[in-house]
This record gives sequence, structure tokens and C-alpha cells, in this order.
Amino acid sequence: MSRRAAAALTAVVLLLCAVGFGVPALLVPGLAIAFSVAVSAAYVAIAGRRVALVRSPTSLTAIEGERVVLAVRAVGRGRRLRGGEIAPQPGAPFEPRRWLDRDLLRFTVAVGRRGSHEVGPSLLRVRDPFGLCESRTQSNSTHVVALPRTERVSRAAVRLLQNGPVAAGRRHAGALGDIDGVRAGEPGVAASRVHWPTVARTGSLAERVVTPEFDRGPLIVLDTRTSSDVESLDAAVRAAASLVLALARDGGARLLVCDEAAAWSIEQRLASWPRVHARLATLGQGRTLAWRTIETASLVIWVTPSRLAGRPPGARRAPDFTVAPDGGAGGLFAVCGCIVRGSRAAEAA
Repeated sequence: MSRRAAAALTAVVLLLCAVGFGVPALLVPGLAIAFSVAVSAAYVAIAGRRVALVRSPTSLTAIEGERVVLAVRAVGRGRRLRGGEIAPQPGAPFEPRRWLDRDLLRFTVAVGRRGSHEVGPSLLRVRDPFGLCESRTQSNSTHVVALPRTERVSRAAVRLLQNGPVAAGRRHAGALGDIDGVRAGEPGVAASRVHWPTVARTGSLAERVVTPEFDRGPLIVLDTRTSSDVESLDAAVRAAASLVLALARDGGARLLVCDEAAAWSIEQRLASWPRVHARLATLGQGRTLAWRTIETASLVIWVTPSRLAGRPPGARRAPDFTVAPDGGAGGLFAVCGCIVRGSRAAEAA
């Protein structure tokens, strides 16, 4: 039973006893308690009338581990009474409105691990001095997308990744050549794209399929099919993000994640990086990989949360580099708690 209901019941009992048993002395406390309940209810109703809380911003993105500033303001026609107190988020202590400048309260929130989070609504609580009556008003919540944290990768490490597996790079470059395939030509195709030997042999129009030079750049494969625990998965995602960012700034890179048919292309200007970064924020355990993209890549950097060594399950070619969480020594270099290891040719270089 609330304090208001208990006080009202006490007042009714005292008044009934005063009238029923003929004890006029009970009228005074009964009427006093009833008057207090009425005044408290009126005060709370007036102080909390037409007052709303507005939280800003309603959504934002931030790097995991950072602290962001949010603001909540009391708005409405009834805000001038400035009664009550505000808690910026669930579980936080209340601050009296009379202490606030222009009914604005700013507070900081620590962003958790990567992913999508909700910062619970702020609360305006209006109570009478006796604590008999109370009204509550909530604000909107704030949606926070925590982006994976990245680390700086040294220029020497970037050069090692690009130039380490010389034999593998030459082998795949030679296999691909300048022409990646031939397909049926469309009317209006440029003469430089026509594959004339096929036209002479078959009599039908055919054009060359040429992969742009950028698509032959480093391919980072983020294999989340065997994520063992949350910490390892987050470490692998941070390592992949760091490597993609470093390689993209040095000329461009591609990122392939599970359950997607094509790789993300990140150019040197990093125009597409915000979308890729946001995708990595919500990436979970996957099931399939686009093996065709992997097989035709000139350089493959395999990032996995699994600590198992050897060729990744299902891979038809060995990656040029593997990146996995490992607390042991060895490897080429470390990034975001993961060890980068390469082929014998890469490590010798």
C-alpha cells in the first residue's frame, strides 16, 4: 500500500471513529490528514502537469570504450514551477530541477562493447514534501551503435603484408592475367573490349571480363564461423578493422565477411569506411563464405576468432597470412590482441 493510500485510509478511520463514537477530538487529526493528502495530490498534479522530458540525441555512433555526452531537458507549459527532480538514466541519482540551468541536464555514458545498445530513459519524479504523492515522467531512450576499436598498424607491417608472400602473389597474378574470362557481348560494346579470337572461332560477339586493378588488392577475410567466445570474436573484429583501415590508406583493400556474396571495397579516400565500420559493429557468428572471391584474390589475409592452427575449414587455397587471438610468442606482429602469422616465404621476407 502506498503512503497516499495509507494516509487517506487513516483519515477516513479517524473521521468515522469521531462521528460513530462521538469523540470530537479525533476530528482534528482526521481532517488534518485528509487536508494534507488533498494538498499533496494537488501540488504533484500541478508541478508535473504538461511537463515532458526530451533526450538528445536519440541515436549516435561511437567507438567502444569512449564516453559520450547526452542531454535531457524538461519542456512544456508547466515547467516554470520547477518542481521535482531528474535522474539522467535508470539507476542514477536524482538531481533537483531547481539546481539546473534552464532545465537542462548533461551527463556522460560509457559506451560498452561493440554492437547495438540502448541507454534507458531519463526520469522526472515529482513528490510532495511528505512523500505522500508522486508522479513520474519518462524521456525517450537513446540508441547507441558501438563501433569496434582500431589500432594503428605500422607502415613496416603494411609493407610486410603487401610484399611478403612474393611467390603466392606472382602465382595468382599469373593465373588471373589481364583477362579474367570471356562472356557474351552486349550490343554497343567497345572494340577494345571485344575478344576477337572468340568472335572468329564462334561467330558470336564476345567481350573480355577484366577485373579492375583495385579488386586485385589485399583481401581480408573475416571468418566468424568458428567463434569460440565473445572476447575472441571481438578481438578478431578489431584486428580485421585495423588491418582494413591500414591497407586501405596505403592504396585500397577489400573485406569479406560471412554470409555476404561480395566483398566490401574500401578505397584510399575511405569514403565507404563508415558503412564498413558500422557493419563490423553488429557482426556476429556466420555460416558461409564467398569462396569464389577468395580463390581469385591475389592476396588473402585470413582473420578468425578460432585458435586452431592450419588451413581454415572449407578453404581451397591456403591464406597468405592468418590472424588469430593468441597469447603466445612468435608471429610477424600483433594487432588488437591477435597475432599475425604468414607463410614461410612471408616470414623469411
